[in-house]
Amino acid sequence: QRLRKDRYQNIATTPNHHNSCSLHDFDFTKKSAFVFGAEKEGVSDSVMEHADEFLKIPMVGFTESLNISVAAAIILESVTTRLRNSKLD
Repeated sequence: QRLRKDRYQNIATTPNHHNSCSLHDFDFTKKSAFVFGAEKEGVSDSVMEHADEFLKIPMVGFTESLNISVAAAIILESVTTRLRNSKLD
C-alpha cells in the first residue's frame, strides 16, 4: 500500500499468469516495484492478488522457469538499459 501511495505499480514476475505482459512490451516509464518469487513456488497468492501487473520473460525452447537471480538480472538489465536509452533520445 505504501508503494501505491508513492505512485509505484506493483509488478509480480510470473511465467504462468494468463494476463502476463512480456518483458519486451513492459512500460518502463512508470515507477515500478518488482516482486520476484521463490524458484519453485513463484510469488505468493497474496502478491498475485495485490499485483497491478504481471510480467514474464519470453522464452523459446525452455521450460517456463528461470533461477531467481537470473530472472532478476534479465529484467533489471532490460529496464535500466531502456531507461538509459530513453534519456539519450
